[in-house]
Amino acid sequence: MTTNSVTENLMNLPPNVDIRKAFNTEPTPRDYVLPSFPVGKVGLLASAGGTGKSFYALQMLFQVSAGRCCDFSLGKTSMSNDPCQVLYVSLEDEAQDIESRLNALWQYWKSDKEKSGWLDDLADFVEIIGLAGLGSTLVDSSGENTACFNAITEKAQSMPCLRFIVVDTLRRAHDGDENSNGFMSQVLRYFEKLAHTTGAAILLLHHENKGGMGDMDAGSSSVRGASAIVDNARYVARMQTMTPDEAKKRGMSDDDRRFFVRVTLEKTNYGPPQEGAWLRRENGGILIAKEPPCINNKQSGGDNGAKTFSKKYKTAKDIFG
Repeated sequence: MTTNSVTENLMNLPPNVDIRKAFNTEPTPRDYVLPSFPVGKVGLLASAGGTGKSFYALQMLFQVSAGRCCDFSLGKTSMSNDPCQVLYVSLEDEAQDIESRLNALWQYWKSDKEKSGWLDDLADFVEIIGLAGLGSTLVDSSGENTACFNAITEKAQSMPCLRFIVVDTLRRAHDGDENSNGFMSQVLRYFEKLAHTTGAAILLLHHENKGGMGDMDAGSSSVRGASAIVDNARYVARMQTMTPDEAKKRGMSDDDRRFFVRVTLEKTNYGPPQEGAWLRRENGGILIAKEPPCINNKQSGGDNGAKTFSKKYKTAKDIFG
């Protein structure tokens, strides 16, 4: 290797971190899209199939886009930003399916003058791209980003007020082996670069493995595929339908417990831990912050069980600020 080639390689490196400047300068406060999930980073939302993560993510788009100006009873995001642009890339559901969810969202709020007015206004801030059924992928089997990925990047870069991108789902975004640490690290690097270049937080929707289904304590180990997926994500949240055991403690029927979904933050690199949250599935599949009945003391073994529950689960609003 010649001296000139070494110099050229060095020129491609970013500047060194200024250590003394860091010692003597207050860090810039992080800008959070969701509590403990800052802009410019990549995160995961994992659940078993049919839990409602796609609908939940769609609702989050509108809540993040509205910022502090309107609360759609989703449990609140950080609510610190002005209205902003958001982008939803669906590789799993076709346009007709997405339109059905949007209609359900509108039907739920249309009688509320404030919220319906905001939903109508936010239609200009929420961008939705439906790629399902078109054979599109973002990363091919050789680990190269595709023309479709480049088009999504250009779209995102054309949105000057973009803060939040949802990709539904991670499995559909690539053609490789999701159990390969090397391949999945490469996939996550593409999304990290997209987050860096756009300044937006990117939430990848993903599935749970069979071992994690129904295990409320499985944590991030419930995420399907290579360990590199969780390792490279800076934020990992989880959605679960209430388990039969949990319903029994609360004196709920098996039918009723299926309407309740628990959201937990299993990993965060850039913020404090957050409490778990409960959401209830309403007409059309929309999810609304709602606490289930309290644990039955007789079922749980006395007051200690109730106290433990009150510490572990607060209202759904607590997880989002």
